[in-house]
Amino acid sequence: MKKNLLFVIVMLLSMVSTKASAHDIAVENADGVTIYYNFINDGTELAVARGIYSGDVNIPDEVTYMRTTLKVTAIEEMAFAFGNNLISVSIGNNVKTIGNEAFSDSENLLSVNFGNSVTSIGEKAFYNCFRLTSLTLPNSVTSIGDEAFAYSYGIYSLNFGDGLLSIGQQAFYGCTGIINLSIPNSVETIGDRAFFSCNGLISVSFGDGMESIGIEAFSHCEKLTSLSFGNGLASIGEKAFSFC
Repeated sequence: MKKNLLFVIVMLLSMVSTKASAHDIAVENADGVTIYYNFINDGTELAVARGIYSGDVNIPDEVTYMRTTLKVTAIEEMAFAFGNNLISVSIGNNVKTIGNEAFSDSENLLSVNFGNSVTSIGEKAFYNCFRLTSLTLPNSVTSIGDEAFAYSYGIYSLNFGDGLLSIGQQAFYGCTGIINLSIPNSVETIGDRAFFSCNGLISVSFGDGMESIGIEAFSHCEKLTSLSFGNGLASIGEKAFSFC
């Protein structure tokens, strides 16, 4: 009976340990920083997993583990979330997707260097990263998720790539540092309240590809004095520029 009970306890502890593990492997970079990964796509690629990260983190293009080299193609949901000791991140050139809340509430994050393969930025990916000051997205990015940069109010320089198609709802809600905004010709839609209460915003120039501007998209941008519309605009949502 005691042996059986001991066996059950050992098995339960093993299950708890397995469940508690948030990653498949841990690999140390050449700079001494350890990054945690999960295998994805039938073990042929890697995704950066949740962990405790600090300082400057460089996500590599690929990782060699057990004599096998695998590309790092994704950053999982909440991988760096609440990383208050995270200072900067450089994203490798094979990363395609940044998961929901991947860097959310990393309040001391100062800079992000995006690789040239990122296509999508998830919901709340950089929510409340208020020490970010400059943001340049590569041409590969096609979509910015809902609330992706909401309350990152330190951003004053914002540059979109030429491949961007859509800006999600509340994507830059409360980003009061943005002064001038140029929307490239590739962008077709701007979601509801995407730039709500960006009250430092003075001018917005829309590209010719713009088709629709969402409800209250620029509402409460109290300093907005200059608008330039492209040729493709079909609809402007209710209260899109109210209280401007």
